[in-house]
Amino acid sequence: MTYQLTNEIILDNCNKCYKNIIIINKIPPDLAPIIKIIRRQKLSIFKWDDPCDCKKPCLFAIMDPDNPGDFLCMDNIANLFTYLSNKGYTINDKITEFLRKKNTRIICFISK
Repeated sequence: MTYQLTNEIILDNCNKCYKNIIIINKIPPDLAPIIKIIRRQKLSIFKWDDPCDCKKPCLFAIMDPDNPGDFLCMDNIANLFTYLSNKGYTINDKITEFLRKKNTRIICFISK
């Protein structure tokens, strides 16, 4: 199975700041302990919902494996790659390179 990792900006209501977090498109059973389901939020009052938009109402946010109470931010992505490597995941460079040209939010595609 192949999974897509992307970055997403969210509003952290507790700390009143924006965070650039990492999300995954589906929840692999062995990664479930570090994934939290969160609701997609509007980042601006000027943005409205588009009925033709393919975005799902929920996001599968990846939590920091070293600190499961915190979202994994792009600054700590090395922690995620170490965790994924230890779980037997590999990065699919060809798919990542091809699709990143169309969507710059894509970090990579992983598979096991």
